[in-house]
Amino acid sequence: MIEHTPIFVTGCRRSGLSMTSAILYLHGVWTGENKAQKINKMSFKNKRLWDEGFLIFLTSSKKSLNFEKGFDELRIRSHIESLLIHQGFRGGYWLLKNHALIEYQDIISAIFPNAIWIHVRRNADEILKSCLKTFPLGLRKTEEEWRHVISEAMKKMDDFSSRKSVYTVYPEKFFNNDFSEIENVICQGLKLDWMGGAVKELFKRANRGKSNNS
Repeated sequence: MIEHTPIFVTGCRRSGLSMTSAILYLHGVWTGENKAQKINKMSFKNKRLWDEGFLIFLTSSKKSLNFEKGFDELRIRSHIESLLIHQGFRGGYWLLKNHALIEYQDIISAIFPNAIWIHVRRNADEILKSCLKTFPLGLRKTEEEWRHVISEAMKKMDDFSSRKSVYTVYPEKFFNNDFSEIENVICQGLKLDWMGGAVKELFKRANRGKSNNS
């Protein structure tokens, strides 16, 4: 099989998972099919890899408690690797961005013990406001329900954060030209050269877009 290292980007909704993924993409991390369109649309969710590669195993494992009893990590890993190759991946770093990864951190770590995790953080009140005003998220849950979801997600990240190869970033800092946390992931975690100029240019464009929409 190919040599590869997964990078799992997760956190609460509306926290900046896509912005974080965009920086990783700029540094050559493989993000899935149709990647030429991703940087403009800030869309890095590999739905096929999640649905067909992870979710079918994760949900069945959780329901049947197979994780506690032991399950065939090698078979699952081989299946996911096959999907990656079919999508065009040829080795190196690959990324999966999904807020739901928080729920399965222990199981996924058993399947990919060499994985790098990036926890994307944001102030809980800011997340709540963003969820409530964003369509269709604001229609899916009440304010109290969102508070509970956010609190549970934060706790799961806290419980997992002390493990090896878990990094924390706050993307709101990016718009103030503070990239120190994600630069540490790139340089120390991935051992890649930091492309500061390309990153700053990306967020100049993003800031202009925010100004034009305000």
